[in-house]
Amino acid sequence: MSMIRWPLGRKALSATCAVLVLGAFGLAQAVAEGVEILPRWKKGEKAAYKLVKSRERARDDKATQEGKSTTDIKIEVIQADNHGFVMSWTFGEPKLEGPGGVAQHPLIKRMVQLVTGTKFLLEVDKSGSLKGVKNWEEIKKLTSQALEMMMKESLPEGLDKDKAGAFRSMVESMLATKEQIEQLCTREAELFFLPFGKKLASGQPLDYEVNLPNPFGGEPLPGRGRFDLKTYDKSSGQAVITRTQTISPEAMKRFLEDLVKKATEQLGQPPATATMPKTITIEDSSEIVINVPSGWIESVTLTRTTKVDGAVQIERQELRRTALP
Repeated sequence: MSMIRWPLGRKALSATCAVLVLGAFGLAQAVAEGVEILPRWKKGEKAAYKLVKSRERARDDKATQEGKSTTDIKIEVIQADNHGFVMSWTFGEPKLEGPGGVAQHPLIKRMVQLVTGTKFLLEVDKSGSLKGVKNWEEIKKLTSQALEMMMKESLPEGLDKDKAGAFRSMVESMLATKEQIEQLCTREAELFFLPFGKKLASGQPLDYEVNLPNPFGGEPLPGRGRFDLKTYDKSSGQAVITRTQTISPEAMKRFLEDLVKKATEQLGQPPATATMPKTITIEDSSEIVINVPSGWIESVTLTRTTKVDGAVQIERQELRRTALP
């Protein structure tokens, strides 16, 4: 039996194989290489953002713009150590636009003035997860003042004391605990913290399951989501990340049923079960631009689409970094 003669010789063949193996390994490593999104903020750092929120409704292919607000936000890192961070978020007075002169309503103006300039002290762990609000008790006092203002100036004339008391109890039950206050005053901030703590690689989506808090203290609302690293520019350190998330339609329907039942019972009326929707879906779509080396968000856009039977509501939020004043 004759031996096989390789045209290039055994040494050349071995070298060629090694190059191919190493090349394939390098290619796989390059494909898998990604980024870890972590906060790298330093004490004393400041940033300014503009938050734009809008909402529109659509039914039978007819869209109606319902309102728009623009708010300036100032952020300062007031504590940074091995355990995490404390960030001060200060909201300016929103510029409101909407049908019917909503922006000119004296009650809305006064309620906005209560929180304008207030510092929300957000506690963040070292991975960038939002953990709580350090001065939540101060914020709770502001919500109580807003409720008192509402009770005095905005309830319908002729509403009897029992129904007014039931309404107060219902609102107070939504603002009674530390968790509820934190949920209330971090809604906008959650946009900022969306990508932190995630390890992302191009072409390798990160799927997750989530249980969103129920504002009435009931069962959490389950959902599913996905993060994708769309692009990453090593020279600039800029990453573009997309996120999609859907809430379980069954959970949303149960939530609405509980909400209507609780509200109508407290107001002394029978549950309005006949008005409950047959189908409801909520879908979020987000795009995040972040400077990875510094850990500062450049922009976040969130579009939330809610479909209830034949009606569609679209809520948009955009948080964009601006120059410091």
